[in-house]
Amino acid sequence: MLRTSHTSSAPISSLLTALVCSAVVLCASPGLAAEGTAAEPTAPRVLASSDVTAVWADNDGFARFGLGLQLSFEDIANPQKLRIFGAGEGLDLSIDLYAPISLRVIDDGVQTDAVFRRREWDENAEGLRVLRSLRLGSPYAPVYLALGNLGVTRAGHGSAVDGVNNNVDMDHFRWGVQTGLNAGRGGVELLVDDIRTPWLFGGRIWLRPGTGALSRRILVGASLFADPSAPLALHEQSPTGGGAAAAVPVSDDRGVLRVADSELFIVTGVDAELELIASSQFRLTPYVDLNIQPELGMGVHAGGFAAWTPGQAFSLSVRGEFRAMSSRYRPGYFGATYGAERYDLPGIDGVQTLLSVVRASEPGPHRGFAIDVEAHLTRLLAVGAGLESGNGLLPASMHLRGEVTVPVIGLRAALRWESGHYEHLRDIKVLERALIGSDVTWQMMPWLAIRATAGQRWRAAKGRAYEPIPEVSLGLVFSFRVD
Repeated sequence: MLRTSHTSSAPISSLLTALVCSAVVLCASPGLAAEGTAAEPTAPRVLASSDVTAVWADNDGFARFGLGLQLSFEDIANPQKLRIFGAGEGLDLSIDLYAPISLRVIDDGVQTDAVFRRREWDENAEGLRVLRSLRLGSPYAPVYLALGNLGVTRAGHGSAVDGVNNNVDMDHFRWGVQTGLNAGRGGVELLVDDIRTPWLFGGRIWLRPGTGALSRRILVGASLFADPSAPLALHEQSPTGGGAAAAVPVSDDRGVLRVADSELFIVTGVDAELELIASSQFRLTPYVDLNIQPELGMGVHAGGFAAWTPGQAFSLSVRGEFRAMSSRYRPGYFGATYGAERYDLPGIDGVQTLLSVVRASEPGPHRGFAIDVEAHLTRLLAVGAGLESGNGLLPASMHLRGEVTVPVIGLRAALRWESGHYEHLRDIKVLERALIGSDVTWQMMPWLAIRATAGQRWRAAKGRAYEPIPEVSLGLVFSFRVD
């Protein structure tokens, strides 16, 4: 494993940015649309929004006033005209603009910022936060591009990158890039969580090498994902006044934790799957992944996807996976709360980084499992749940997601909850080490809706590297279509 200092990732970042930009240019290349020209775009749907968000951090309270604008273009290309590697499909484009301004409304005497919370705008890259996200297509479309806040991101079967979120830190907006090309015989996906100072980048390529009735159902892939400066130790200082109190992490003026020692961490692997059954009502795809984490160990993930769609009104999908791990291998290393865990792994005495804890853990072999279930009932209800467990390092985690729609009164409610990792499933708590997002929208009129959200993210804190922070917002959404 290559050892680097925490300031040595600039060449890697520059190379990565060039690679991703090249992929973006490739995705947009006119040469891909080899047959005909794209049809005229449909009239865009426009959402204009305003909201007030209450944020509680330390003993201070902030009111965040935000103005947003969302543009949605449906089927910007005619499915019969846009041809990419022989596959034609219409593409949707959405652009989400948002400008937040936070003012302190409660101050319990903690020595913090002024009335205006400059920390949300104190980095050059944070000017990009006005473009909160841009999405072209979907992850399985012939062309896919996502910029800004990437949301929940998985790669392949999720054995290395499993639900990672590039914006778990409320103080520092990260502007990521995810792009992919998907053809009938092969494809590629690239990911970088932040174009300026990435802590996750990499990609996966896949190919269907066969042409026979059975062999063309086989897919093989290879992936490599890395943290160019995974922290091993943080700068710490003893509390004022001395005594026996433990040292605490040190942040710079922007609230960024100072890393004392770091190294390049890599997860590389190969995978294969077989589309065993593919009918209009039932699909079954077994798969196997083999990953290597240099100096930590190797892991095998063997499982399968099953989907049952008896009709348009109902669908059910299940994923089950068995895991066999050697030495100190950790499955799904880049998980939902990796942005905080890389600095401070919860459930461990003191402040210890994820990589330092993994390297000092008891070696395997270990075994474990993971399961996900998701069900959809027309457009009224969607629910899902998943858990993982085993006998490795903090192997137990759980996630829940759901969405309910009541068309008669124009009500929609959604929830997503991701727990951190625990030693046992029985130890899982609702709020501790959790990433939470929820919203309720009431469409009062065709052009007006009220939207309320509640969630929990993270920020650098005194005494620990990170702590959970609740956020609650209430706002109005105006929608109209431009002809």
